[in-house]
Amino acid sequence: DFVDKEIPMRVAVHHPAENDVFLAGVLDVFAGIWLLLSPFVIHFHNAPRAVETNVVCGIIVALLAAVRALAAPRQAWISWLNALVGLFVLLSPWALDFARAHAATTNNVAAGITIIALACWSAVTSSMKDDGRHSDIDESELQA
Repeated sequence: DFVDKEIPMRVAVHHPAENDVFLAGVLDVFAGIWLLLSPFVIHFHNAPRAVETNVVCGIIVALLAAVRALAAPRQAWISWLNALVGLFVLLSPWALDFARAHAATTNNVAAGITIIALACWSAVTSSMKDDGRHSDIDESELQA
């Protein structure tokens, strides 16, 4: 009888924390893309260091966030590295002496804060999963 037969099934567990890592990573990719494009959208003609900084850091942020979101949801160090890049973006107007370019400074402060917040959210979320504080499923019960 077909009903009486056991059909083995593999259950894929997708942890809620991984959803948060993915979402934070995707949003951070968009922040990186904005950082890359912002000199050309806002026209930082009077701040060549801002253009160079935003293009390089935008590529780095977008790549790190994409890797984190799509391929390495349990590698929190990638997000912490992205947070450091965000801190550099935040401080770059003063560190690289383009703070008088108000549009570039405002953009980099806002983008830096956004990148830091998203990267920290991603890193802390995966740390919570690793510590078991965010887990609502006992994965050992699923192994049979």
